[in-house]
Amino acid sequence: MRPIIVQRRTEIQAETSKLTAICTQIRTDAQTETKRVAAVCNLLRTEL
Repeated sequence: MRPIIVQRRTEIQAETSKLTAICTQIRTDAQTETKRVAAVCNLLRTEL
């Protein structure tokens, strides 16, 4: 395989890893926020 192809593949794999990490963090943050919203809703329900 030509060196430029190998280099590009390596770069793409590195970028894919970065994006995967970002997506994982976003998913975790979203789950945390969902739990917070649910807790607030439950609190409001008991107060009303």
